[in-house]
Formats: sequence, C-alpha cells, structure tokens
Amino acid sequence: MPMRPKTTDSRFRRADQATSEAPPLLDLLGRAQWLAAFDHRVRQQLPADLARGLMIANVRANALVVTTSHPALARRARMEQKRILEAANRFLPEPLKTLTVKVIPPATGIETSVAASPPSSVAIEHLRLAALALGDAEMAAAFASLSQKP
Repeated sequence: MPMRPKTTDSRFRRADQATSEAPPLLDLLGRAQWLAAFDHRVRQQLPADLARGLMIANVRANALVVTTSHPALARRARMEQKRILEAANRFLPEPLKTLTVKVIPPATGIETSVAASPPSSVAIEHLRLAALALGDAEMAAAFASLSQKP
C-alpha cells in the first residue's frame, strides 16, 4: 500500500495524530466502511424498487437491521424477509436469522418556533470585532455585513 506523503498543513497532522492515537476511532471507521460496502453488495442482489428504498443500518448478533422512510416499503421488506436474508447471507460467514425493519421519517428542514430577532448591540460589537480580526477578506466582509444594525 503506498504511503501518503507527509503534509505540512496542521489540520491534517492533527487528524493523522488523532486516528493513530485512537484505535477505537479506526475501528469505527473500518466498521462504517465495511457496512457501506456490505449494504451496496446486498442491495445489488435485490429487486431495484426494493433496493432503492432500503438501507442496511446494522448487523448485530444474528440480525440484519434495515431502514426505510416509507411504511409501505417496510411492509414489503418484512414480506421479503427470506429473500433479503438470503442476499445478505451470501456475503457473511455466519448466517443471519432475523430481519428488523425500521421506518425513519425523511429529514425535513429545521423548523424554528421563535421569530428571528435582530442582534443585540453586544452581538453586533462582537461581530464587528470578529470581522476585523479575520484574515480572510470574504469572511471578514460577511461578518461585517452581519454586524450592521438593521
């Protein structure tokens, strides 16, 4: 495996140091990569309409956990349990015996119940000082525009 060239950018050095000092983080990243690849392989074995709406969320003990945002598709997945488990078991050393289907509503925009109010004079002063302190002209202009009284 080719080695990645050393970088002088401190952000990347900190990230490299964090992952080398945190094996659990590497384990978690490895698990996420494995799960993504497993999800891709299993969904290729399923009918297209079923595969599009399902996502493998976890494999634990002898159970496969899949998610969908559509209740009708969840019902179909439960009816197709045998087919889904057979597709998944092609890629595992120990067979899965149960399927859990969870319906997760699609994400919606962030709702705010409080009307936006103009920034206080203290907030405006902090934004003005932050704009002056920034080295990036574009960000400084953005902060400066936020610091203008309405």
